[in-house]
Amino acid sequence: MKYYLSGLLICLLALPLKVNAQDATFNYEQFTHDYFTAWTNVQKPKATLADLELYLTFLTDDIGYQHLPYSNDDSRKKDGKALLRKGMTYYLGIHTQYTAKLTKQ
Repeated sequence: MKYYLSGLLICLLALPLKVNAQDATFNYEQFTHDYFTAWTNVQKPKATLADLELYLTFLTDDIGYQHLPYSNDDSRKKDGKALLRKGMTYYLGIHTQYTAKLTKQ
């Protein structure tokens, strides 16, 4: 029992170190670039369902968004991604032109 508790304590103390080590390897600049590229691709005139699905991989299932007048607040819903997929599919590929620029601040 003594060894079991000691092992459990060591695991609990080491867990935050493992999480922090993973954070150090995350490339925030690359993530931002990839997210922006995926987002702009679903806004383009020839956007596809594959473009939409790639964009949705960046979001959690409970994503909150606002699209007036249909969604008047940005509160999270457990099926937020499914609702966003439905709404974005309706408008997918209807733009005649679209441009956006990612800037550093």
